[in-house]
Amino acid sequence: MKAVIAYSNSYNLSEFLTGAGKDAEYLFTPGTFPPRLIDTVPKIKQVNEMFKQKSGLERMSDVAARIFRRC
Repeated sequence: MKAVIAYSNSYNLSEFLTGAGKDAEYLFTPGTFPPRLIDTVPKIKQVNEMFKQKSGLERMSDVAARIFRRC
């Protein structure tokens, strides 16, 4: 049986999953911030827009979301 066990939500990013192809089916990660929430929860989308303006990056990771929450 194959398995990839990783810590960090970055492994849930669409770019990683696309690159991993079928191997992504074996991924287990305890990430705390699913990036899909950016597109489905209006407040998170608003916060991500603020993040984009400050960072120049497209999407928050779980680390960025946790840090933002503390600010």
